[in-house]
Amino acid sequence: GITTTVNANPVASIVSNDGDNIICAGQSVTFTGAPTGTNYNFRVNGVSVQNGAVGTYTTSTLVNGNTVDVIVTNASGCTGTSGVITMTVNANPVAVLTSSDGDNIICSGESVTFTGSGGTNYEFFVGGTSVQNGAGTTYVTTGLLNGQVVTVRVTNASGCSAISTGITTTVNANPVASIVSNDADNIIC
Repeated sequence: GITTTVNANPVASIVSNDGDNIICAGQSVTFTGAPTGTNYNFRVNGVSVQNGAVGTYTTSTLVNGNTVDVIVTNASGCTGTSGVITMTVNANPVAVLTSSDGDNIICSGESVTFTGSGGTNYEFFVGGTSVQNGAGTTYVTTGLLNGQVVTVRVTNASGCSAISTGITTTVNANPVASIVSNDADNIIC
């Protein structure tokens, strides 16, 4: 008789570090293949993107509807293919910031209104420090210093966010005004 050894195929599985598999465009996500094996062939939409001994695959290039799976090879050389994870990738907003001052040159203490657009929440920053956060699209200030940069982080309804290009304002000092008369005691007829 011929005795044949039949090794079991691994029961492959895959999980992502993002529990609901919903991410924003450009967001990094890590996939882990199981069980412990000698080779992991990670595939996106059925096309191999990483094949080797590493049991994790990290990417930030997924687009909406991409599917990810893994083929796991065990020590016996047997393989098993996991189910697929279908990713929902939400678009990031286009963060736009405008200033009420056309040339971004003001005098010290002058009021400037910055307006954000493109989302549902707006977090304004002056010099990298958050100064206002909420649904309001405008930020009004009279306290800008020369060279300070204002930006806004815009978040959309999907929870994805983007930061606008900064606006740098030149703040000129106000003159120190004084007056004198030609009459020393300021008493005249």
